[in-house]
Amino acid sequence: MHDKNIKRLVKKQLKQRFPEWHKLTRRKKKELAKRVLEEVVRTYSFDEDIKAPMNELLGTPDIQSADIMSLSDMACFIDNHNKRILRLPVPSKGQYIKDPELTTIEPLAKVIK
Repeated sequence: MHDKNIKRLVKKQLKQRFPEWHKLTRRKKKELAKRVLEEVVRTYSFDEDIKAPMNELLGTPDIQSADIMSLSDMACFIDNHNKRILRLPVPSKGQYIKDPELTTIEPLAKVIK
């Protein structure tokens, strides 16, 4: 996880020091990123515990602020949603076929399935 913390620190420093990052050339960006990375690694202590939150290290949104439903809430929501759906029995399509040729083919089609 130290590598992710170093990456986070490098991004943070690049954003602070170079607000016009998007206007720089690729060669200049590589040079600056390399210098910042060397500086962060030189001053970084691998013995200390990482104090950054996990979502910041992994680059994921904070779960509390994202308003994501828990699995139990989602199951309750699905159950309540399905209670309002009226399930009607669907009659067989075969009783509506009037063509005599199709009525002889219909039982064969059921056997093939």
